[in-house]
Amino acid sequence: MASSFRCLIFLLFSLCFLFFISESQTTFKPTKLVLTVQKDRATNLHVANIQKRTPPLKLPFVIDLNGRFLWVNCENQYSSSTYNAPLCHSTQCSKADSHYCHKCPTTARPGCHNNTCGLMAVNPVTNQAAMGELAQDALLLPSTQGFNPGPMVRIPQFLFSCAPSRLLQKGFPKNVQGVVGLGHAPISLPVQLASHFGFQQKFAMCLASSGGNNGVIFFGQGPYFMLPGIDVSRPVSYTPLTISQQGEYYIDVKSIKINNKIVPLNSSLLTPTKRGLGRVKISTTTPYTILEHSIYYSLSKVFVDQLKGVPQVKPVTPFGTCFDSKRIGNTKMGPSVPNVDLVMQNVVWRIYGSNSMVQARPDVMCLGFVDGGVRPRDSIVIGAMQLEDNLLQFDIGSSRANALLTFGLTILALMCAMASISDNLNHPSPTAQVQVLNINWFQKQPNGNDELTTIFAMLSNLLKRDTFHFNSFQVFNVRTYGLVMVFVLMASMTLNISADLQSLFTWNTKQVFVFLAAEYETTKNSWNQISLWDGIIPSKEHAKFWIHTSNKYRFIDQGTNLRGKEFNLTLHWHVMPKTGKMFANKLIMSGYRLPEEYR
Repeated sequence: MASSFRCLIFLLFSLCFLFFISESQTTFKPTKLVLTVQKDRATNLHVANIQKRTPPLKLPFVIDLNGRFLWVNCENQYSSSTYNAPLCHSTQCSKADSHYCHKCPTTARPGCHNNTCGLMAVNPVTNQAAMGELAQDALLLPSTQGFNPGPMVRIPQFLFSCAPSRLLQKGFPKNVQGVVGLGHAPISLPVQLASHFGFQQKFAMCLASSGGNNGVIFFGQGPYFMLPGIDVSRPVSYTPLTISQQGEYYIDVKSIKINNKIVPLNSSLLTPTKRGLGRVKISTTTPYTILEHSIYYSLSKVFVDQLKGVPQVKPVTPFGTCFDSKRIGNTKMGPSVPNVDLVMQNVVWRIYGSNSMVQARPDVMCLGFVDGGVRPRDSIVIGAMQLEDNLLQFDIGSSRANALLTFGLTILALMCAMASISDNLNHPSPTAQVQVLNINWFQKQPNGNDELTTIFAMLSNLLKRDTFHFNSFQVFNVRTYGLVMVFVLMASMTLNISADLQSLFTWNTKQVFVFLAAEYETTKNSWNQISLWDGIIPSKEHAKFWIHTSNKYRFIDQGTNLRGKEFNLTLHWHVMPKTGKMFANKLIMSGYRLPEEYR
């Protein structure tokens, strides 16, 4: 009976919760939405997790700036109660610019119906294409409200393509299920979001340069206020943006300079086409900037001339110009190399060392530009590496002729703003567990004279990990005053410490200080804290760990207060950012007790 009652309460609570979620998704009208983006280290592509279907399922998608729509693999157990495939010649097909009637010879399933609209999906890395089925289903995205994250919002009939799984077989990160297109096309993600929620056709993008950190894409009108009060959408400079018939984004580059020295170029390679289209495309699916052969030759020659005193070494594919990195210094903007300037109308896009140099191998650093051969389709394709850690705003509006590319902030101001973006969008969920395996000894020790005792930390397991850094000893004093003897209670324990602190790391995290403390109350002090173990975690890769050790610092109390004493073990952490303020938090673990008698 009690079990049935609990089930009923749970059911009622669930229904209320679902009602609340449903209400928040249908009545709330956002002005801006946000996606967090991660860089895949193996492919250098940028991936976002998006919730689709009913019930919602989070799926990873490659970000394609020039993609015409979102497509997803529907052959891998696609299950949704809200899936719909519009029929041929329907309004949805016209909106998607689909004029092909799709037929499927096998049993009907998502992605395979007769007399539905066909839509050609493309893998932007391999350029492989395959016919998919135009479909509708629910899509959910998080909103943002000024300084704070907003509720999830739902687009119930989002148009996309159900594509065959073979498009995922080459060039993509593991587990990716499709591509999300941000191009200027009728059913691309930014265009559908603007149409559904009634906000402007604008989006802003800042891709992270590190695989362990997050980038961000905003959809909708600004301002994008982030702590500490920086409006990251505030324009500093802008340049006209031209859009191809396929919805791809181009800019008009007038010239290229390296350390203010003009790179000699064939001007016709940068002259806009007869249709007014620029010759320089922006791409998120091209890892490194690709240059027409003569442009690459001239740029690399001037770059080598300007990087005096650094010897060249054998190139590492796909790069053609590489150097001995031991001879290259470092600055706040990355490797100390000549700046590369793309000179455009109203703005100069300066590419610093952090965006121009690639550590291809140990002691080998390469210029992150690739020779694209003769007569490529585009004279220059600006790749993802050169876009990273820069805030770019695309104001695509309703007119292709009036589109703008805005550079929101200088790189230093952007770094400060992105620190706040990371803190705002990142909701860490660290976990920790500590097992006290044994109380090795528990003693009451008198002292007659001033005594200085040094305790060496026995941390053999940890010290083998050269990426961790620990203090090696703890010093404490035991004193007597006149004839009064001071006793010190000391305890040593064997511990298993396990923790997963990876969620604390964003692109802006430099390192994390962590320490384990015993905390308890006594009649003399309402709160006592004794540090038992500490360390420095330098990267996300080392933030998930298991340690078998004794307490690094002795468990000490000035008196006789610890026999049979209950205490908490608390894992504290302090996150040191690359820029911005340090913040701290903790996990409290209770239920520990010392013995009633000394050992």
